[in-house]
Amino acid sequence: MQLNRRLVMTGGVTSAAASLFAIRAGSVSAPAGPPASDPPECGGCLFWETPVDLSHRLIIFPERTAVERVHLRGIVFESDGRTPARDVIMYAYHTDETGTYSKRGDEPRNSYAWWHGKQRGWLRTNSRGEYEIETIRPAPYPTRDEPAHIHAVVKAPSQKHETNIADFVFVGDPLLTPRFWRNTADWWRGMGIYQDPNYGGVTLRQTAAGRWEGERNITLPVELDLPSPDSGRAILSENPAFKPQHVWGPDRGTTTCPMSVYGDRPGVLYWVNADTDWAGVRTWASWLDELSNDLGRDRFKGYLIYTNPARLSERDIEARLSSLGQELGLSALAVTYVTSVADETSGAILNAINPTTTNTFIVHNNRTVTNKFVNFSPSTQNFALLRQAVRRAERDAEMFAVRSQYTLG
Repeated sequence: MQLNRRLVMTGGVTSAAASLFAIRAGSVSAPAGPPASDPPECGGCLFWETPVDLSHRLIIFPERTAVERVHLRGIVFESDGRTPARDVIMYAYHTDETGTYSKRGDEPRNSYAWWHGKQRGWLRTNSRGEYEIETIRPAPYPTRDEPAHIHAVVKAPSQKHETNIADFVFVGDPLLTPRFWRNTADWWRGMGIYQDPNYGGVTLRQTAAGRWEGERNITLPVELDLPSPDSGRAILSENPAFKPQHVWGPDRGTTTCPMSVYGDRPGVLYWVNADTDWAGVRTWASWLDELSNDLGRDRFKGYLIYTNPARLSERDIEARLSSLGQELGLSALAVTYVTSVADETSGAILNAINPTTTNTFIVHNNRTVTNKFVNFSPSTQNFALLRQAVRRAERDAEMFAVRSQYTLG
């Protein structure tokens, strides 16, 4: 049953922040049919199903009054833990009173509706960040290997993409153990999310009418905030074609375009915008080269693009980058340069790279920007975040392939 927990987030977590791009109600529609894989892997595709009109209150099967019901409420906060997060879409799903993801019977086998069951729905936080969920009280899985829980995925305008939050679990459940929280924390840390998921669980109180009520406030993870300062084109926008000069790697001596030749697979464009941290450049170059070899060249392509902040001559640039490639023994990473981020001849200017930043990482697939990181130093956490971003770019490939379905929100 762990599969249901991780259908959205493992392998990657969804679409870009609503403030950048969104499916505009009434103007475009999502591709017909469910995601192509079985079980569905495209986490971002989950939000193709979001209803047009949402309130901050989600009510699931109100007619089912013969079973125990639970009413949950709270506030979603931005990553600072103080500012209410408005217009956050929350998707919730859970088992029924028997501990199973019961179905209506007409769901396609490869749909989220089939895998998540019929106890599911969406809401949107109001201007005060408030949400409410009223539903059947879930039971633990028949295997009793996890506490009773409600899964939830949130997608905030202030963040780069959707993410699972820690499950709604309930104080007093004998299956709610320290091991549950440790497993959740380990899972998150493996993806670079270092927020402590252990909020203790929701304390439920039973009303005179027999309904269970509880409160939980939620803080969005800082790791997924949109970068500030910004650099690079917006997430879900088209990654432009441009021609950097290759100094080291398989295309050495050419101006092979990352998008024209390698845009059909996940990739990372690592823009080096400063000469102040060559130790960091070496670490990232080695890491990207290792990732390229681990994933295979047909599944991933990495580029290092030096933007010449010191205004060196092309001869000096090529000597510096050749020395880097030789010193590190790079075999798969494309080590390249442009004369500046504003260069029009190579087309570098089209990438909208902020020259005041130390570096910019653009993650892409199907010629679409899928994620980005700015002023990103090499660390265990950041390696995990970038690797997860690459996994997500691969997992959600079908969403990025239909970028034309999206319009500016």
